[in-house]
Amino acid sequence: MNQCPTCGGKKESVVFVNTGLDSSGHYTEIQKCGRCLGAGYVSQEIIDDIERGKQLRADRVAKGLTLREAAKSEGVTVATISQRENGNFKK
Repeated sequence: MNQCPTCGGKKESVVFVNTGLDSSGHYTEIQKCGRCLGAGYVSQEIIDDIERGKQLRADRVAKGLTLREAAKSEGVTVATISQRENGNFKK
């Protein structure tokens, strides 16, 4: 197992909480790490997915594409492209 790159093995991370359209209610808080689910470590597969996501982002940027343009060309949402680039691939 590898130390979680999101929380650095601390099992928690600072997250931004969006409370809706009125930004006055937004806040940050410490929560159980969403990447390692509070374990402090991740598998090699997750590390590989993170690296794959970094490469996808580098490729998109090299092509001069925005997230929106990449999403439109692939027929997916911007959120899907962003998730992939952050190493979150649905299995």
